[in-house]
Amino acid sequence: MVQRTEYPDSISKLEYRPGFAVRGLHYDIEKGLLLKIDSFLQIQLGSVYRGLSPVPNEEVLRLYRNKTIPIDYAFVKLKMIQLADLFSVPEMGLLCNVAEYFEKNHIEYHPEILFRDVKKSVQSSHSIMHNIVENNVTDYLEQNSTIQTYFEGLIKAGKKLFLVTNSPFRFVNIGMELLLGEEWINFFDVVIVQARKPRFFTDESRPFRVYDPVSKRQLWDHVTKLEKGKIYYEGTVKQLQDMTGWNGQQVLYFGDHPYSDLADVTLEHGWRTGAIITELTVINRQRTKCVFNEQFGSVFRTYHNPTYFSRRLFRFADIYTSNLTNLLKYSVNHTFYPRRGVMPHEYSSLFV
Repeated sequence: MVQRTEYPDSISKLEYRPGFAVRGLHYDIEKGLLLKIDSFLQIQLGSVYRGLSPVPNEEVLRLYRNKTIPIDYAFVKLKMIQLADLFSVPEMGLLCNVAEYFEKNHIEYHPEILFRDVKKSVQSSHSIMHNIVENNVTDYLEQNSTIQTYFEGLIKAGKKLFLVTNSPFRFVNIGMELLLGEEWINFFDVVIVQARKPRFFTDESRPFRVYDPVSKRQLWDHVTKLEKGKIYYEGTVKQLQDMTGWNGQQVLYFGDHPYSDLADVTLEHGWRTGAIITELTVINRQRTKCVFNEQFGSVFRTYHNPTYFSRRLFRFADIYTSNLTNLLKYSVNHTFYPRRGVMPHEYSSLFV
């Protein structure tokens, strides 16, 4: 941001607060506020921030004239943007850090421009992040001996496995070798890198190409079928289904983003979906209130209701878990059924 968009040099010296935000918060690009809302679009008072400073409840109610965000304001006029993926936590940290700097130093800024500049900066850092992780992979990835056992059980049961990722092959290869060994490709019937999700799920005309890991080049071969042991990149989910015959509810697809990973395959293609939610690891390890974020609380719940993040998660994910290998506790033929919900008119009443 300092080099490309000429932000003050001083912001490069700001201290990053990794525990400041949680996933699923909304940023109001008109008012410059970061806030938490529930599944009914109600603001969780006490969890509204301008920069790194909490906004008093009185000011929040004055700004919004109500505790509930109008649907028109948030999603028709697009004044609010939800930050739902794993990159959103450092993104919000940078956003609030810079906003706090501007506020404290009485520097005028436009909240939407700040948001766009921060997003571009985070997106442009992916290649830098890849290089850092590749050179120190054991510092960033934990070995999981049970994932190989889980994959072997699926294959033995006749299941087909496929991998679709936005990352380049070099980055994927280093991580997968740590988890599954040098022959990790043999676990998968189809491997697709640089898929450009969510466009992978929405485009129809982008062809697959073959990537040669030896020469590190893309080949010009016309792809008419997807073969085990080969690396493909780009393509579309429509072509994946057409070439494999894997369609609809016979597919269970796991991802860590409720929207770009799961929404389109659920709504457009009828796949079954599973969400990997790493925040569940903390909750299950320490069942105390203090594990929740001090500023915003739980990712899943406001004071009284599920968060908006939870609402969207339940809409697009059939199951969710902190780790894929948790499914080792179940048979590969196990069927999960949702708990029966009680509707308002089904509650027993003292009044007749």
